[in-house]
Amino acid sequence: MSITLAAIFLAATAARPHSSDAPPPGLPAEAAILLAANIGGDSDSVASIAGGILGARCPSTVNERWYAVVQQVNDFDLVAIANQLAALRH
Repeated sequence: MSITLAAIFLAATAARPHSSDAPPPGLPAEAAILLAANIGGDSDSVASIAGGILGARCPSTVNERWYAVVQQVNDFDLVAIANQLAALRH
Protein backbone atom coordinates (compact mmCIF):
# COMPACT_ATOMS: atom_id res chain seq x y z
CA MET A 1 0.00 0.00 0.00
CA SER A 2 1.39 3.42 -0.82
CA ILE A 3 2.29 5.90 1.93
CA THR A 4 -0.51 8.25 0.96
CA LEU A 5 -3.16 5.52 0.87
CA ALA A 6 -2.06 4.20 4.26
CA ALA A 7 -2.31 7.68 5.76
CA ILE A 8 -5.73 8.32 4.23
CA PHE A 9 -6.96 4.97 5.50
CA LEU A 10 -5.77 5.72 9.04
CA ALA A 11 -7.28 9.19 8.97
CA ALA A 12 -10.60 7.99 7.57
CA THR A 13 -10.83 5.14 10.07
CA ALA A 14 -9.98 7.39 13.00
CA ALA A 15 -12.39 10.10 11.90
CA ARG A 16 -15.40 7.75 12.16
CA PRO A 17 -16.43 8.03 15.82
CA HIS A 18 -19.13 5.34 15.54
CA SER A 19 -16.87 2.71 13.97
CA SER A 20 -15.87 -0.23 16.15
CA ASP A 21 -12.35 0.14 14.72
CA ALA A 22 -12.08 3.82 15.58
CA PRO A 23 -10.27 5.07 18.67
CA PRO A 24 -12.40 6.44 21.51
CA PRO A 25 -14.14 9.78 20.78
CA GLY A 26 -11.89 12.71 21.62
CA LEU A 27 -8.66 10.92 20.72
CA PRO A 28 -8.94 9.88 17.06
CA ALA A 29 -6.16 12.09 15.71
CA GLU A 30 -3.74 11.26 18.48
CA ALA A 31 -4.42 7.52 18.28
CA ALA A 32 -4.11 7.41 14.48
CA ILE A 33 -0.90 9.45 14.48
CA LEU A 34 0.67 7.23 17.14
CA LEU A 35 -0.38 4.09 15.24
CA ALA A 36 1.03 5.51 12.00
CA ALA A 37 4.29 6.52 13.68
CA ASN A 38 4.81 2.99 14.98
CA ILE A 39 3.64 1.01 11.95
CA GLY A 40 7.12 0.57 10.43
CA GLY A 41 8.53 1.41 7.00
CA ASP A 42 7.87 5.02 6.08
CA SER A 43 6.03 5.58 9.34
CA ASP A 44 7.17 9.19 9.65
CA SER A 45 5.59 10.01 6.30
CA VAL A 46 2.39 8.11 7.05
CA ALA A 47 2.08 9.79 10.47
CA SER A 48 2.74 13.21 8.98
CA ILE A 49 0.10 12.84 6.26
CA ALA A 50 -2.47 11.27 8.60
CA GLY A 51 -1.79 13.99 11.17
CA GLY A 52 -2.27 16.70 8.58
CA ILE A 53 -5.57 15.24 7.42
CA LEU A 54 -6.86 14.73 10.94
CA GLY A 55 -5.61 18.11 12.10
CA ALA A 56 -7.61 19.71 9.32
CA ARG A 57 -10.75 17.56 9.81
CA CYS A 58 -10.74 17.21 13.61
CA PRO A 59 -8.42 19.87 15.08
CA SER A 60 -9.85 19.55 18.58
CA THR A 61 -8.72 15.90 18.76
CA VAL A 62 -5.02 16.61 18.26
CA ASN A 63 -3.00 16.51 21.46
CA GLU A 64 -2.60 20.11 22.70
CA ARG A 65 0.92 19.38 23.97
CA TRP A 66 1.93 18.49 20.41
CA TYR A 67 0.73 21.87 19.16
CA ALA A 68 2.70 23.58 21.94
CA VAL A 69 5.92 21.72 21.11
CA VAL A 70 5.66 22.51 17.37
CA GLN A 71 4.96 26.16 18.11
CA GLN A 72 7.81 26.43 20.63
CA VAL A 73 10.46 24.57 18.62
CA ASN A 74 9.63 26.29 15.33
CA ASP A 75 8.54 29.66 16.72
CA PHE A 76 5.25 29.38 14.79
CA ASP A 77 1.80 30.64 15.71
CA LEU A 78 -0.20 27.77 14.22
CA VAL A 79 -3.57 29.43 14.80
CA ALA A 80 -2.45 32.56 12.94
CA ILE A 81 -1.08 30.46 10.08
CA ALA A 82 -4.34 28.48 9.90
CA ASN A 83 -6.36 31.71 9.83
CA GLN A 84 -4.16 33.11 7.04
CA LEU A 85 -4.60 29.92 5.00
CA ALA A 86 -8.35 29.94 5.57
CA ALA A 87 -8.52 33.57 4.39
CA LEU A 88 -6.92 32.55 1.09
CA ARG A 89 -9.93 30.33 0.35
CA HIS A 90 -12.34 33.27 0.32
